[in-house]
Amino acid sequence: MNFILFNPEEFRAESVGCYGHPLAPTPNMDQLAAEGVRFEDCFVQHTVCSPSRCSFMTGWYPHVRGHRTPWHLLRPDEPNLLKYLKGAGYQICWYGKNDLLAVESFADSVTSAEFHGQRAFGRNPYSLDDPRYHSFLHEPYRGTIEEHSDYANVHAALDFLRSEPQEPFLIYLPLSFSHPPYSAPPKWHNLIDSGALPPLRPADLPQQARFPHPYTAHPPIGSAG
Repeated sequence: MNFILFNPEEFRAESVGCYGHPLAPTPNMDQLAAEGVRFEDCFVQHTVCSPSRCSFMTGWYPHVRGHRTPWHLLRPDEPNLLKYLKGAGYQICWYGKNDLLAVESFADSVTSAEFHGQRAFGRNPYSLDDPRYHSFLHEPYRGTIEEHSDYANVHAALDFLRSEPQEPFLIYLPLSFSHPPYSAPPKWHNLIDSGALPPLRPADLPQQARFPHPYTAHPPIGSAG
C-alpha cells in the first residue's frame, strides 16, 4: 500500500465544499472526500503549524516533549510516521517546506526532499524593527502560477507518480497555503465574490487566545485581484 500525505497549511474544514462551504469551488477535495473517508469529528491538537504536525506524526500531544513553537521540531530520538515507514522499506518522497523535522532527523526519516518553485508569499513590506515584520502580513504573491511553490511542488509529486515507482512509497506534500495574508493568484482569487461570503466570526470571542490579535489589528496589504 502506498500513501500520499497531502498537508495544506491552516484552514478550517468548512472552508472546502465537501464540509459545507456555500461558495468554495474545491472539486478535487470534494471528489477525494466522496471516494474516501470524510471525518466529521477531528480536532487539531495545536493552532500553530509545527506543533500540530509534530502531534499528528507522533500521536503525542504537543506538550509531551515540549513541541509548543514553530522552532521546536522532531529530533532523531523521537518517533515519527515517516521514520517508521522508511525503516519498513518505503521511499519517503518529500515535496515542499519543512515545519516538522529537525535537520538531523532527515537521514532516518526521508529518502529524498525537494522544494520546487520560487516562493509562495509576496514581499514583506515592513522593516525588521517593525513589530509587524513577523506577522506574515506580506504583500500578495505576484509571480506566475507555475513559479508558485505549492503549484510546483504538487506537480513534482505528480511527475514522481507518473514515473511508476516500483518500491512502496509515501509522498509527503507540506504546502505553504492557506496561510496569512490569505491571498491567492487572481485566477483563483476571482472565482469567489467576496461580497457574497458568509459573515466572519467576531474577533472578540470569549476565551480566545491572544496570538490572532496582530492579524485583526493589521489587515492584509493590497489585493490579489
